[in-house]
Amino acid sequence: MLIEFRVGNFKSFKDEQVFSMVASSDNSLLENIQSPPSLGKQKLVSSAVIYGHSAAGKSNFIEAIRFAEDFITNSISLDSESEINVQPFLLNNDSTIASSLFEFTFLHQNTRYQYGFTVDRKRVYEEWLIAYPKGLPQSWFERKPKPDSEDSEWYFGPRLSGEKVKLQELTRKDALFLSVAVAFNNKQLLEVYRWFSAQLRFFNATSRNPFSEMFMATKIKEDGNYKEKVRTLLQKADLGIIDFMVEEKQRDNPIPSDMPAEFQRVLKELNSLSSSQTRTEVQLKHKKESSNDGVFFPWNYESLGTRKLFNIAGPLFDTLEKGYILVVDELDTSLHPVLVKALIEMFHNPEINQKGAQLIFNTHNTILLDTSLFRRDQIWFVEKDNSGVSHLYPLLDFRPRKDEALQKGYLQGRYGAIPIIDGLAEVATTSG
Repeated sequence: MLIEFRVGNFKSFKDEQVFSMVASSDNSLLENIQSPPSLGKQKLVSSAVIYGHSAAGKSNFIEAIRFAEDFITNSISLDSESEINVQPFLLNNDSTIASSLFEFTFLHQNTRYQYGFTVDRKRVYEEWLIAYPKGLPQSWFERKPKPDSEDSEWYFGPRLSGEKVKLQELTRKDALFLSVAVAFNNKQLLEVYRWFSAQLRFFNATSRNPFSEMFMATKIKEDGNYKEKVRTLLQKADLGIIDFMVEEKQRDNPIPSDMPAEFQRVLKELNSLSSSQTRTEVQLKHKKESSNDGVFFPWNYESLGTRKLFNIAGPLFDTLEKGYILVVDELDTSLHPVLVKALIEMFHNPEINQKGAQLIFNTHNTILLDTSLFRRDQIWFVEKDNSGVSHLYPLLDFRPRKDEALQKGYLQGRYGAIPIIDGLAEVATTSG
C-alpha cells in the first residue's frame, strides 16, 4: 500500500511536493479507510482524487510516479550511451541543471519501507532505503555523491544481507543499486523491488492504444472468472450490452501492389517473423428492441465510453483482487459520472476490496466532489502559479466543514486550482 510519495524538480513541479494516503482523525466514511495492523494506529485511505484546471500539473504528477516506477524497474537495462529520460523544471536556470527527487513510503509484506533517489539526465546522485520492521528504522543502504567527483560514497547497514561491495562496483552511475542488486538475485531487496514491479499499476484513460483491448481480450480468454466479472459490469452499466465474445481470427496483412518493391520485401520479411498469424477480436452483444436476443457489434462500432469501460474493467478487477495500487490519468474520460462513482465505490467497499487495494486518479469532474463519496482527506488539488510552478495541496489545508458543499466551494474558487478566465468574450468578438 502507498503511504506517501514525494517529488521535486520534475516537469512543472519545481519545489518538493508531498502526496499522502494517510487518513486523518476524521470519523466519517470509515469504510473508505484501511487499518493495516503493521502500521499501528496509522490508517490509510483507499482512494484519492486530484483536481486542477487544464495544464495545472495533474498529469505531470501521475507521470512522476510512472517515471520513478519505470526507472526503478528498468535502469539496469538502459543504454549507457543514452541520457536518462527525466525532465526537470525548465523555467528556472538553477532547476534546469539540478537533479530531480522521487521518494516512496509504502507498506509491503507487513513492513514499511522508505525508498528514494535523486537523478538528472546523466547520473544518479543519491539513493536510499530505510526499512521499518516492527516499526523500528533500519538504514539498509545509502548512496550520495563524493564532493567534486562523479563517484559515489556508499553506506551499507548491518541488516542488509548478501553481496554488497561487488554489486556496488557493478552499479553504473546512471543505474540504481536496487535494480542491480535484484538483477544479481539479492532476495532481501527483491521484495522491495516487487512492490514497484508488481504492486504499482497504471492506466491511461485518455489513450486510444489498440493494445489495451487486446490485453483485456487475452486476459479474459485465459481466465473465465474475469469474463463473468466484465460481462456483469457491462450489463449493470446500462449500456444496452448483454454479453460479449472474444475471437481469434486469421491475420490479414495485404501489401499494396503499388508499394515500392523494396518496401514490399521488408514487409513480407516482417510478416514471416511474426510469432502469431492470428489476431484477437472483441465483439459486444447489444440487446434487440422488444427481444431478449441480441446482435454482436464489431469493436469499431462501439462508443469511446464503452471501449474505455471494457478496457479499464480488467485493471480494476485485477487491482481489487490482488491488492494493487492503481494510478489512473483522467479516470472519468468518456464515462458517465454515475458510472465513475460506482467504480470508485468498489474500492470503498470492504466486501469487495479485501486485499488493501488503492485507487489514485485525477479528474475535472466536480460532481465527484461529494462528501458522501470522499472523505476530506481523500481530495487533493494542483494549481500552477504565475511562474509556471505547480503546487500540490490537500483539501484539509482549508479545514472545510464536514457538511460543506465541496463542489460549490471549488467552483467558486474557495480552494483554488480552477482556471481564471478573463476577457474570453472579447477574444470571440474581436474582428480579424
